[in-house]
Amino acid sequence: MVEKRKKKEEGIASEVLKDIGDIVPAFSGLIKTVTKTEAFKKRLKEVDKEIKKRLKVEGGHSVRSILPESGKKIKATQKIKPKETKKKHLVDVFDEKDKIRVVTELRNVKLKDIKINLENKSLIITAKKKKRTIKLPCAVKKQIKKQYKNGILEVVFKK
Repeated sequence: MVEKRKKKEEGIASEVLKDIGDIVPAFSGLIKTVTKTEAFKKRLKEVDKEIKKRLKVEGGHSVRSILPESGKKIKATQKIKPKETKKKHLVDVFDEKDKIRVVTELRNVKLKDIKINLENKSLIITAKKKKRTIKLPCAVKKQIKKQYKNGILEVVFKK
């Protein structure tokens, strides 16, 4: 009974840390020392609160623990759609001594499909239905190099 009360006071995060200490004895002393500090105890409580929120723990039982063990599927009461996020493409522009180097992510295309155009101080990259405009730090004269490998395009221009 005392052990149950102690576990309830400690929380999920503390139990996990103690289990890690049991599995990896080298961490045991470190975990015991750190868990005694007030700042760490406060952080463990915050972690426990977040874990309970994510697992939706009610009445001491997680949602997972009350699912039928028979393997029967349970119908969802509501559909959850993942948030649509617009992916930012990575672009690096390097202003070197006598050249400008542009390195950008451009996935699922072939080198032959990539078209490069210069317009004022902008680089326009077109590949299939994708179009990207990149502002350059200065005007460039001509393209020196174009390399595409593993979804990364590198283009070098002479100033």
